[in-house]
Amino acid sequence: PVKKRSRSINPNEFERVLNAKSSHHWAVNEDERSKEESYFQNLERKEILEERLSQIKELSVRVIQCKECNYVSEFMGERCRKEGHSISQTKATKRCFKCSVCGL
Repeated sequence: PVKKRSRSINPNEFERVLNAKSSHHWAVNEDERSKEESYFQNLERKEILEERLSQIKELSVRVIQCKECNYVSEFMGERCRKEGHSISQTKATKRCFKCSVCGL
């Protein structure tokens, strides 16, 4: 077997090597900072959107009313589509509310 050489390292030299930093550590820090900034900007945008959505109480929507089965919905019912019922399109107000039982 090949005999390995043992090296004796000066303790000061060993400590210096352990504490050494990359010569490009500033680039890594800058990259991490930009990722954090992007992450927090996305969170801020989501929060603003969430706030806007929570303030909306009414929406004006286009609804379809089946004249034969008196069904009103934003989308044409499957049964009405299959049977070829006559429909009319109108605008209606969709109201959002907070449940008094569960709070959602």
